Amino acid sequence: MNDEADLRCRLEEADALYRRGAFMEALAGYQAALALAPRHVGALYFAALSLVGLGRNAEAVPFLRQSVALAPRVAQLHADLGAVLSMLEPSDEALASLNRALELDPNHASALANRGKVIMRRGDTAAGLADCERALALAPEHLVALTNRGVARLDLGQVAEALADFDRVLRFTPDDPQAIHNRGAAFLRLRRFDEALTDCARVVRMLPGWARGWQYMAQAQAGLRRFEAALESALRALKHAPDDAETLNDVGHLLRELKRPLEALDYLDRCLAVQPGHARAHYNKAAALLDLKRFPEAAAGFARVPQGRDSPTDTAGYLLQARTHHCDWTGLDALRAEIVAQAREGKRASHPFPFLAVSGDPAEELAVARGFMTDRFPPDAAPLCGGAHVPGDRIRLGYLSADLHAHATGWLMAELFELHDRKRFHVTAFSFGPETGDDMRARLRAGFDAFEEIGALSDAEAAALIHARRIDILVDLKGITADGRPGILARRPAPVQVSYLGYPGTLGMPYLDYIVADPVLIGPDEYACYAEKVVTLPDSYQVNDRRRAVAAETPGRAALGLPEQGLVFCCFNNNYKIMPDVFATWMRLLHAVEGSVLWLIEDTDAAAASLRAAAMAAGVAAERLVFAPRVPMPRHLARQRRADLFLDTLPYNAHTTASDALWVGLPVLTCKGRNFAGRVAASLLRAVGMPELVTHSLGDYEALARRLAADPLLLGSIRAKLADNLPRVPLFNTPRFCGHLEAAYVAMVDRSRRGEVPAPLEIRPIDP
Repeated sequence: MNDEADLRCRLEEADALYRRGAFMEALAGYQAALALAPRHVGALYFAALSLVGLGRNAEAVPFLRQSVALAPRVAQLHADLGAVLSMLEPSDEALASLNRALELDPNHASALANRGKVIMRRGDTAAGLADCERALALAPEHLVALTNRGVARLDLGQVAEALADFDRVLRFTPDDPQAIHNRGAAFLRLRRFDEALTDCARVVRMLPGWARGWQYMAQAQAGLRRFEAALESALRALKHAPDDAETLNDVGHLLRELKRPLEALDYLDRCLAVQPGHARAHYNKAAALLDLKRFPEAAAGFARVPQGRDSPTDTAGYLLQARTHHCDWTGLDALRAEIVAQAREGKRASHPFPFLAVSGDPAEELAVARGFMTDRFPPDAAPLCGGAHVPGDRIRLGYLSADLHAHATGWLMAELFELHDRKRFHVTAFSFGPETGDDMRARLRAGFDAFEEIGALSDAEAAALIHARRIDILVDLKGITADGRPGILARRPAPVQVSYLGYPGTLGMPYLDYIVADPVLIGPDEYACYAEKVVTLPDSYQVNDRRRAVAAETPGRAALGLPEQGLVFCCFNNNYKIMPDVFATWMRLLHAVEGSVLWLIEDTDAAAASLRAAAMAAGVAAERLVFAPRVPMPRHLARQRRADLFLDTLPYNAHTTASDALWVGLPVLTCKGRNFAGRVAASLLRAVGMPELVTHSLGDYEALARRLAADPLLLGSIRAKLADNLPRVPLFNTPRFCGHLEAAYVAMVDRSRRGEVPAPLEIRPIDP
């Protein structure tokens, strides 16, 4: 056989092997052919394609370069060189090769598809998408173009359209792990975590050594609140890619979710060592410091979060939270303005809860809540409950909370649960908080007809359970405070869903039908600032427990660190509620009332240091601020008897703290604000028959405080009136409150069963 015949034979054998997918054997055949004819373009080209089939892309490049040099006017060669180069990195050479292919053949679909990918990876998603669209106009089922268009759409937030592209790819290549991975990524963005987990699990079975597959698996598990499993998957990803910044950040985030913030810091620091400008790692590190109550460090961390396309949009809100928690009032007005401006653009500008401390404006609070909730907890596209359940013998009432233990919510509500009329209501707790084992936890468990532990369930699983229990009214006691689960409510597990007690404002979402309030908290002219319909109870919205225990012994002033003589102003609100204008008012009072002190709760050393420094800057000796450590509730209630006057905060009033003070006979002086959170103390004072302690400006608040401090007889008469009122006032008449709330529940259910949409409700008072 002559050399030409031998070459032809070797090429035919290699081509047959290549068509069967036997790339290693085909490569050997093409190499043998090249030994006979080193400049044979076909052998060079298919040797390169065999190497690509083996995943050895870098080795394929020299073969393709040689084939292009030998046949420079063949568009396919330039297109494939560009495609293989693009698999390695979006280099200038890759782009030049694809451009040359399109000069030679403007309708080369593969060159367009791959150029689109290169352009996208170089940062121009819109231009890359345009190339993919052109490729698909030429070849509607071009898999590379479909894949790249899906990736571009995902990047542009067109997630449903991206999912459709990935589904089309999978119709042709149902077992392609990259295509499955892409669809899983789309499911993640759509918060369809069960489907995402199914795809991610397939990918890691097919490619157990692929770090990105394990990383996405962790994200799907985290979305289902399977945080331990998610952490295990993320750590598996790190075994295969120990310096991957995204996975290091994910591990830090998961450790925060597992209440392990100190460990989270280690991984977040590792992430930032690899990628110093990683915005989410900076954000998560600051959040971990916030979890650890290292508020000055957290504030500095949030201030350092780089601003860019991938930066969290609610950084300003968390910076505000970190600063207010250690009473650093630097730039609060500017932060508030920034948050409001972003919220009015529909952005997730701040977590709504810390914003309450500085706002005082219900319209602003609605905008902030809507921006945050629409991003984090949008309404489910397929709600579980489409209408009222078939009526049973009793209304099935469910309470949703993480705080059914020794917590403010438990202390307020325990007796209500016990008093519900079991002839009309079946009452179920859906608890996602800790099993604390305290006495209040045991009492609360006993106060329900059923107690469902849902903490280990995903939002979807918890909602399905609630729906399966055929709950007629689901009352959310948590809202968007710490550990809240609005994602359960977003799936609409019950025909009537109510916001009560836990969050003093609107959640801004249509899946909350009602908010429980009273005539002081929300007037008819303010209904537009609440996404929920307002239910107006006749006394105060706040329930109280008449069994709230007070320690038998009241410590002396000296034991509490207070002076034996002199007036004791106090405020046991959390320190983050103290705003500079209110604090300045307090300092003027201390100047005016000789020998007086201000008794505050001790949150953190940093907050105490900030407040002492602010006092000294106002010319008040630091020792005139006395800080009370946190103690068990019965002792805390008892010690308040040593104070003379409780000074409230604004724009976020005392809530449970105010009713605690009133319960032990301590007068509360408040200034009525414009929003729910700033009117609670006024509501409580109305319900204990003490409206004279409600002022309507900080000037009036200061003037009344001075009058009371200067006139012991007047202050004494106020205390005597409060003591005389307490046995019979509505605020502490729990059966009366229960009757009002049950009347509201019945009205809500009746409307639902008649097929009527929610509407404002005003509950008539029960005769004394």
